[in-house]
Amino acid sequence: MLDLQFKKLIKLASSSARTPLLELPLEEKRSGYRDRYLSRGAADLGSVIVENIEINQSGRAIPAKIYWPEEVTDHQIPLIIYFHGGGFVLGDAESYDRQSKQLASYTQAAVLCVDYRRAPENRFPAAVQDGIDSVLWAFETDQISIDRSKIIVAGDSAGGSMAISASIAAANAGKVLLYQVLLYPVVDWRWAYGENSYPSIEEFGVGYFLDRTLLEWFAQQYFSSPTDVNSDLASPILSGELDKLPHTIVVTAGNDPLRDMGAEFAVKLQLAGVEVCHHNYGSLIHNFLGFTTVVDKAQSAFNDICELIIQKINAGENTNN
Repeated sequence: MLDLQFKKLIKLASSSARTPLLELPLEEKRSGYRDRYLSRGAADLGSVIVENIEINQSGRAIPAKIYWPEEVTDHQIPLIIYFHGGGFVLGDAESYDRQSKQLASYTQAAVLCVDYRRAPENRFPAAVQDGIDSVLWAFETDQISIDRSKIIVAGDSAGGSMAISASIAAANAGKVLLYQVLLYPVVDWRWAYGENSYPSIEEFGVGYFLDRTLLEWFAQQYFSSPTDVNSDLASPILSGELDKLPHTIVVTAGNDPLRDMGAEFAVKLQLAGVEVCHHNYGSLIHNFLGFTTVVDKAQSAFNDICELIIQKINAGENTNN
């Protein structure tokens, strides 16, 4: 059953005379996404120190923001590397500024929010490569002082897909991640080109903010060819290296077109021998972390996720690797 506060927001949006998102110019799409995420997402917290940094890896400089809990005087603390959502087209570190502050404050971990390359200016696999480079950089750099035995990779939606590829690349490079957090991840793009559809895409593909038409538009911006979706860097559910992944938290939403692929991915991880915690928030929708100031259950879910992160940090080393 859909949360009543979300139901009211959806009804209000459907009765609005606002220009449909897909009809707006790209920069207006991006600025609108940023404004909505900042206004409806996590409340701003002042007890966090924010630095703008560059991730220098593979001959490229990737912009990012790092968030340090103000109470921490010793920076040898855990690091959460976060890849934002937005279909590889929208979203940026600025959009997620308040969420990153709240995440750092709640977990007392540093949060590195990466401004990876976006489509259509930079198509697949540019974003994935930036994600991989960011994780490898965190293990090797002397630019930040962190506890390298407690590096966590996290991401929502498109960023969840990036987190998986980055985690596998880290394992192949001999780097040991503590765990990964996948928030309503998009792990299979084959359906966008007529293959391997999921019931939740049909059930929730219209009227829950993340419409099927928007997802298909993201695919058109991101991929240069329909065959790209058969790469495990695009659809990590196809990877033959899932057994290399660290302990994983998979979060899905009950009224999300991506719900079923996230649930199937959690099962595939279990079959590969990876320790998995799958949490489905049945009354919520995709991208619910972008609504925490206006939907009470979204804020409660955010708190739950932070508590899970803290528990995993306190539990110690990852035994999957």
